[in-house]
Amino acid sequence: MLPDNIGVAVDFKNERQKASVLESLRHPSDLKGNLQRLGTHWRIQVSFSDPVHIQVNRRKSVDTDRYVFPGFFKSKIGDLCYTTARRRRAAWSGYRFEWPFLDKVVAYNLVDSARTDEFSSLDQFAKRFDRRFISREVIESLWNEKSGQHGGKYNKRDFHRLGSKGRYAVDMFMYHFKGVGVTVPPPGYMMSNMSKNHILRVYHRATSNSGRDITISHQLGRGDVHYASEFVNSGNGRYGLLVSEKTFLWLEDD
Repeated sequence: MLPDNIGVAVDFKNERQKASVLESLRHPSDLKGNLQRLGTHWRIQVSFSDPVHIQVNRRKSVDTDRYVFPGFFKSKIGDLCYTTARRRRAAWSGYRFEWPFLDKVVAYNLVDSARTDEFSSLDQFAKRFDRRFISREVIESLWNEKSGQHGGKYNKRDFHRLGSKGRYAVDMFMYHFKGVGVTVPPPGYMMSNMSKNHILRVYHRATSNSGRDITISHQLGRGDVHYASEFVNSGNGRYGLLVSEKTFLWLEDD
């Protein structure tokens, strides 16, 4: 089953939306998968064969045979769920849709496009960055590159808030950091025996095996500050560039 108005969803300027539409067209009978794929980008009006009881939020519910869902996502165990409000974060929360609603779906339509996650210009993209942590040249390079993680241009979803441990590491880092434009190494920069470069590096070690080791570093002469959040003693994790004292740009996971 496909949306009656799926033609309005073919937006070739947004690679993620385009990919979700093309995948849905390849699997027209995959109702569960198509609701999840399309519900990532659009609000969806669903019509049911009989009235269903929908939890709108913690305090409110409705009984109806037609409802506009803000979005759909897959739970950690693979169930199709609906969110009660669109949020710009990787993990949505909400209520289970797969049972008892999925078998009662008779039609669905895309209501409108979610607020775009794409940047309209280089200047809009550049405004996201605190210039103490990144040079204009690096910003322009990022604008012209594609993400190594998802293969598209960097967008608003690639900017992530630091957790409490990350912010603590930044506080320690800022004790010596003077900005990427500094040419003479301030106190705190150490010369690497291998590369002979001056590097300011701050570690925040995890206190348990389930935690993350945080590393923030700047090499003198480079126009960016690196951020890493790695699993304990593994060398694998999430990597990016520091955007501000509270934000980093997600580059890739490994």
